[in-house]
Amino acid sequence: MIARTIRSVLNSDYPNLHVVVIDDGSSDRTYDVAREAYTAEIAAGKVAVLTKPNGGKAAALNFAVAQLDEEFYVGIDGRYGHRAGCNFEAHAALCRP
Repeated sequence: MIARTIRSVLNSDYPNLHVVVIDDGSSDRTYDVAREAYTAEIAAGKVAVLTKPNGGKAAALNFAVAQLDEEFYVGIDGRYGHRAGCNFEAHAALCRP
């Protein structure tokens, strides 16, 4: 699920996109799966995969925002996953200056 969600975001036409994945202490291998699936994108600086002890959604979001230099961000909660018909590009368009 996480690999498909990251790919969907990376397929956006938004310029200078930077994807930050936060694993909030999950037991489903989110951190490992994301790192294994996107080694080239991580090396290129397009994707960052970080992990932290579980602290809840607010703590994970605050942790993610603390890692950003970008002016805008879009959060996608892994709890809901990638659903058919979900258009991540529409969400990214909301952040275009």
